[in-house]
Amino acid sequence: MNKEDIQDWLTRYGIDINDIEILDALNFYITYPQYIQFKKNDYFIVNVKKEVDLQSRNIVNIPFKFGHIEGDFNISDNYISDVNFLPFYINGSFKAVYNHIENINVPIVKKNIQLGENHITSFQFNQNIIDGFLDLSRNKIQNLKGIPQVNDFIALNENQLKDLSHFPIVYGDIFIQKNKITSLQGLPEKINASLIAYENELNDLRGCPSVIQGRADISKNPLMTLKGVAQSVYYLEVSAKFLEDLYYFPQFSQYIEFSDIESSPLLKYNIKNNPKFFDETNFYFWYSIHLKEKNIQDNKQIIQSITLNEKIKKITKL
Repeated sequence: MNKEDIQDWLTRYGIDINDIEILDALNFYITYPQYIQFKKNDYFIVNVKKEVDLQSRNIVNIPFKFGHIEGDFNISDNYISDVNFLPFYINGSFKAVYNHIENINVPIVKKNIQLGENHITSFQFNQNIIDGFLDLSRNKIQNLKGIPQVNDFIALNENQLKDLSHFPIVYGDIFIQKNKITSLQGLPEKINASLIAYENELNDLRGCPSVIQGRADISKNPLMTLKGVAQSVYYLEVSAKFLEDLYYFPQFSQYIEFSDIESSPLLKYNIKNNPKFFDETNFYFWYSIHLKEKNIQDNKQIIQSITLNEKIKKITKL
């Protein structure tokens, strides 16, 4: 495409030509030598002084290369698979959800990155820190290698993850639900927010952070033991369907919620709805154990008490 063709294309999609700068590739790489390593056979490169909003425009391909974008760059809800046109730098957020992307070299982005609802199997990032959130949900990702530090939440739910090797540093909520994860090894020792990990294939909680300051939802997993569970967690949700005992019960928690209790092996034990626990120094903590299934038969109702013994290492049988 020549410059006139590029201007016509941009005008057709609502981008003011007064907000663009079209440079020939040689002058662009002279002006921005930091991008020479990404040089391809581009004739022209387009800088935009404002945001670029191309959402829901039935776009299949963009036939030229973007360079610097001074606002958000939004190509969501299109039919894009080839992303060679992506800019080098976005001084805002990058939004590309609901496309057909399989492989992506992610631009340097100042704020949030949203790549959910694609077919991504491989990716490359060009920055060490994402100073916003990262959404890679609902893709086909099997390996986390190469994801940089994320200063907000990370969404990896509904991918094809089996383990959490190469898990990045994350300072917000962690969403890894609806994968095929068999171990939480790879997660940090402490999470300052929430861990959402329901509907995986966890039999135990090896690798679980020891401290989770928010909610920990590990329900709908075939857990047989709480071994490895966070010992300090604000709100814990677990499935009791296969849970055989309450050894390794958290030392400090505000709420514990058991689901699938009706068919649980725990029915042979005594559990009280609102037990009061005492630690070794006689400080006490309140726990609320909520039973989701309300129609449990009376003879199966769990209505007695959990006894604290060596910080909830064992329970009292009927």
